[in-house]
Amino acid sequence: MYSRIWILISAVLMLIALAACGDESTKPQEEINLISLGSLMDSSTEWLIMLGSAEDYQGAAQVDSYLIRYNGTGAPNNVELVINNIAHPLVSNAKGIYYQFAESVPPVFTAGASYQLKLKVDNFTKAECSIRIPAIPTLSIADGFNSAQDCNFQWALATASQVQYIIGEPPSESQVIMATLAPEVREYSYKANTISAQTGWYEFGVVEANYEVVNNIRFCTMYAGWDKAQQTK
Repeated sequence: MYSRIWILISAVLMLIALAACGDESTKPQEEINLISLGSLMDSSTEWLIMLGSAEDYQGAAQVDSYLIRYNGTGAPNNVELVINNIAHPLVSNAKGIYYQFAESVPPVFTAGASYQLKLKVDNFTKAECSIRIPAIPTLSIADGFNSAQDCNFQWALATASQVQYIIGEPPSESQVIMATLAPEVREYSYKANTISAQTGWYEFGVVEANYEVVNNIRFCTMYAGWDKAQQTK
């Protein structure tokens, strides 16, 4: 369930250093002033509360994916995430960095639905917000994809999110974050050789994200739509 999000996290960490060296003037207009995926998932806030992920949900309307990370020191023990007025205790791993729901069956989150979230530590409310799970993007890759040629990707989305990311995964390499796009965009112009040419199946994803930072707590929701294309030469 968590394989794709952990692959994505690794890719983000490798790209943060490269992105920091980029020239802002060379970025496409739609990327300027949009939060990067690296910044969205970094450790600059005390907590990261993420519901959903960049996984391939295969069109499922409900998912139980999430990521809860504590970026401070001295991991707290009495932690709850209150979702729509229902308290869900959280337990940490051995290092006190990542937290998970204590219930054997974690909550599920519905694409397009809004949730009232409240993070409580030692019965004290650290932050709360109302945030929407993104709608399901439906990505379509045209037949005959060739990574060495220009082409267009298009997708449908019922309700716009705050930011979108395009991700590509060659047959035998790690994922590549190809673009950060504005909420209204529904097409991406792939440029030849953006990712390496290989024979086999390529996977591409449109990742939708909403976020809000309250009292140094970043709440984030994420949903993705994926499609694949076979390159034969």
